[in-house]
Amino acid sequence: MTPKLRYRVLSSILLMSARLVGQNDLSIYGLNNLFQQTYVNPAYLPKSNVQVGLPVMSSVYLNAQHSGFSYGQLLGSGSSSIDPERIAKALGKRNILSVDFQTDLFSLGIKSRRTYFSVSLTEKVHTNFIYPKTLASFFLQGNGDPSTLGKRVSFDDLGFNLKAYHELAFGVSMPVTRSLRVGARFKYLMGLVNVQTKRSTLGITTDPDTYALTVDGGLLVRTAGIQQLTGPDAENDLVAYVSKPQSNSGFGIDLGVEYSLTPKLSFQGSLINLGSIRWKTDAVQYEQTNIRYTFDAVDLDDLTGDGFGTEMQARIDSLSSLLNLQEKREAYSTGLNPIFIAGTRFQLNESNAISGLVRLEWIERFVRPSLAAFYHFGINNWLGANFMYSYQNRSAVNLGGAFTVKFLPFQWYIATDNFLVALSPQLSKTAQIRTGINFVFGGKQLKKIKMPKFEKES
Repeated sequence: MTPKLRYRVLSSILLMSARLVGQNDLSIYGLNNLFQQTYVNPAYLPKSNVQVGLPVMSSVYLNAQHSGFSYGQLLGSGSSSIDPERIAKALGKRNILSVDFQTDLFSLGIKSRRTYFSVSLTEKVHTNFIYPKTLASFFLQGNGDPSTLGKRVSFDDLGFNLKAYHELAFGVSMPVTRSLRVGARFKYLMGLVNVQTKRSTLGITTDPDTYALTVDGGLLVRTAGIQQLTGPDAENDLVAYVSKPQSNSGFGIDLGVEYSLTPKLSFQGSLINLGSIRWKTDAVQYEQTNIRYTFDAVDLDDLTGDGFGTEMQARIDSLSSLLNLQEKREAYSTGLNPIFIAGTRFQLNESNAISGLVRLEWIERFVRPSLAAFYHFGINNWLGANFMYSYQNRSAVNLGGAFTVKFLPFQWYIATDNFLVALSPQLSKTAQIRTGINFVFGGKQLKKIKMPKFEKES
């Protein structure tokens, strides 16, 4: 691979990471009569007999999360400058910045007595950037910090990952006993684009005398479908690529269960996103071992006028000559991000309930936990609302909610895990929303209001 092509591949990866700012979907949990609840628990039984979802209209999902610092922690109180000490306290040993997008192209749910059948076609894009605390600390404190001079600072596990694919799912939910209900969604996955940082062992050392920086370590990155984004007519190529079937395929399954201990107390559990995709289309592995390059000091006089461009080109040429990027074209597999959800619900009366859940998501060998408590309100199949408090992304500042209303065959819903992001973005680490309009038919209707009877006057 030529140096020019290497830079184009790297630029494409960085461009995608900038534009595509785990899927969290806590707020729709327990929402009254919503088909999309089957996405978090396939055992769920909607009250409506038939649900139809049209392209994009029925479901659009956006999610951005950061387990590290929030915007308010990035800047000190009352200051426009970055506060390194505040950031250091907010960071974990490893931190994840993830951005997800989903939209349904079609969905259909049909209830036959107590059994529910569903089918859906969904576009999904999952991205995450994983970085160690040492990386942020190094850039915030600078290479002249006494604690790092002459010592190797490890950037292990640094990486960017992207998965974009079509998901065709077939679901069924059925009773096993009067108290137990089970469900499953069987998914055929059609991969589009993938970037996976399989291994990263980079590190940097600052010379205590000259302050020269030496980078060392190794890197293994696997990609598929990236070539569609690097050509001169990338936009048209990408549209054609997405619209036709590719050889990247895989299978997945979602499993769910609901158990009623008493008429008012129930338990729910689900395992979501079990499966993998086999990437074959333009699948390439890039590996660089034994990296060792020293960035020497630069004379400021060399950076004036045309000297800046000359100096930078000389540095790039020097680095390019030392790189020995091994390219191997072979198929590979990537797993989905599995999610485990367990919850309980207590029905206070016909219209009100409270519940709680724990959620664990596995992202590239790391686990992201969430806890949530809910208050639910619903009237038959036409009105529902959730109010939620949650702990997620190492933050307890999350208030969310969801609302759904049905008018004639139209059911509109909106849900967010954290509406505080609109009120206090400086405190938030989570920004998420799902909204759409379903067409729903049949099911339990609103009870008629009984009018009091008056005796005739004698």
